[in-house]
Amino acid sequence: MMITASPCIKDSCLMVRGKVVFTEVPQNVVVSLASSDSSAFIGATSTTQSSRHVFSLGFLELCMWAAENTSFMSVQIQNLLDDTACWDIRKHLLHSFVACIGRSEGQFRTSLQGTPENELQFCIESGDASVQTLQAHEAVFMNSWGQSI
Repeated sequence: MMITASPCIKDSCLMVRGKVVFTEVPQNVVVSLASSDSSAFIGATSTTQSSRHVFSLGFLELCMWAAENTSFMSVQIQNLLDDTACWDIRKHLLHSFVACIGRSEGQFRTSLQGTPENELQFCIESGDASVQTLQAHEAVFMNSWGQSI
């Protein structure tokens, strides 16, 4: 089996380089490949028109992320990095990265936000109640690099 860097959704998990990054990914989330095999755009659809939507990407699985006003690290990774006996594993983990970046799509801007339950959400909004949509197909840009995750 060939493992590619391309992000994809399989069995309700968002996978990158053959590893699970997010679990419990909702069915309305879509992934489309970007210009390289290690990057993709992530979006979602809704059943109602609105000038603001909050979509879940799922729950973080062994990942770190940072937002503008909040930094967060899953308990598993924090414990692993704090354990000096795990230097080889820590060195391996720090050589691989997955980045998620909110981007503008048309008249909508995107922000990423986390929850205490390790869920990563993205919010799209136009800032104008009269500018509404059902979907955002390229709201989040995801890229990965490194040897493996």
